[in-house]
Amino acid sequence: MRIVTASLLRSRIARTGTRGKGGWLAVADYRIRVVREAIGA
Repeated sequence: MRIVTASLLRSRIARTGTRGKGGWLAVADYRIRVVREAIGA
């Protein structure tokens, strides 16, 4: 699961771009989503 998560996270960063806050916000939002799904499951 971690490998898949990392690949999805990297793809999202690539889309939003690492410049500016956009990339970091996407990373934070994705991590929160993963944590919520882990707790829910």
